[in-house]
Amino acid sequence: MAAASALERVVRPQDAAAVVDLIVSSTAARETTLLQNAYAAAAAQVSDRDARAEALLSALEKLEGPKRADLLRTLPKVGGAKALAAAVAATKSADPQLQAVAVYALSQWPDESARPELLAIARSSSDRRSRSLALQGIARLVPASAEDPGRKLAALEEAMTLAVEPDQKSAVISGFSGLKTAASLVAVGRFLDDPAVQARAAAAALRIALPGPGREGLKGFETARTLLEALPFVESEYDRGEAERYAHGLLLEAGFGPLFNGKDLDGWKGLVADPPKRAKMDPRAMAAAQAKADEEMRAHWRVVDGVLSFDGKGHSLCTAKDYADFEMFVDWKIEPKGDSGIYLRGSPQVQIWDPAQWPEGSGGLYNNQQNPKNPLAKADRPVGEWNTFYIKMAGERVTVVLNGVLVADDVVMENYWERDKPIYPSGQIELQAHSTPLAFKNIFLREITAPAPEAHL
Repeated sequence: MAAASALERVVRPQDAAAVVDLIVSSTAARETTLLQNAYAAAAAQVSDRDARAEALLSALEKLEGPKRADLLRTLPKVGGAKALAAAVAATKSADPQLQAVAVYALSQWPDESARPELLAIARSSSDRRSRSLALQGIARLVPASAEDPGRKLAALEEAMTLAVEPDQKSAVISGFSGLKTAASLVAVGRFLDDPAVQARAAAAALRIALPGPGREGLKGFETARTLLEALPFVESEYDRGEAERYAHGLLLEAGFGPLFNGKDLDGWKGLVADPPKRAKMDPRAMAAAQAKADEEMRAHWRVVDGVLSFDGKGHSLCTAKDYADFEMFVDWKIEPKGDSGIYLRGSPQVQIWDPAQWPEGSGGLYNNQQNPKNPLAKADRPVGEWNTFYIKMAGERVTVVLNGVLVADDVVMENYWERDKPIYPSGQIELQAHSTPLAFKNIFLREITAPAPEAHL
């Protein structure tokens, strides 16, 4: 074994045939790998690329039996047109095992000359393993190609149409992660709602978007949004923290501001009655009621390790400021049988609850009667894990994305308090307390201002 390991460092081109003989006679897998590396080292010293595989190809023509597989596995370590033709020919062998090895060899090919054949295999093969290997090869070769980013993206999009099994989709997602473009981030973001590959998609999103050695990270609101949607599926706590910090920085650059500072209850107040009742209170009564509500609020809402925590008693937590049209992000977590929601303009509500008891899931406009009330899909994370809402309210209409999944699509929100009236033009945002412990964090909001009217001369 020591001699086989050393061979790679001392072998010369004229030793190629002898190394092939050693590969054929080897009976140990580790030794065979070392000898294949030695052949590649000898071949690399030959200037004519097609001549590098001559000793291998000559032996392949004469050899029968299972050792042909070891020579086929050596071909991608060498490359060249003649070696490629031999590997392609072997994919049509009558021996299924040899076919599989040949497809593996193509999947490991050192340059994109193997891509057309890999694409043909992915399109036509009925063998799951062969299709998976072909897609792995395509996903590896495309990002390293000299094509422009648009053509690379198109090649990977085509490959994804051929991916059926989770491992095949995961392979192509890894290819997208090598592009580092906004378009590739959008592509992997589409898989954040696929439980079979969402962890791989989340990891790819971070790899695409975050800064790396010698390069800046992606910018903009959509990048921040995708990163925040990916966070619940990121397995590494360290990676999650890095992505969260970067996304929050992008939100600040995009004009979002934190509603919760992570330290105390500054900017928040206790709940006083409902909007119609508050509107009828004189300033002195309102001030007294607010002081009492704030005192009660502080008894049950606390900041613990950067998280807004509710103990299950008392009433809702409200923003000190009113808002009209806005976009917001908020992370939330509940316990079993948990029940909560986000009041918009003081009105109920974007629903939050335990899907074990309410199978439709969270994110619907629960109190609607005339317009859709249930979410389009159930996208909740398991109870006890963090979830992320993106909520947009413009006029009477609300859009909600839960963990990357659209659950309310531009739905009219009805006025729960006064059914004969449209939703109020502005109001406070409330984190609903419903007698169950709750946790909220990472609350960011950007107000949407109406464009100024055009001036007419």
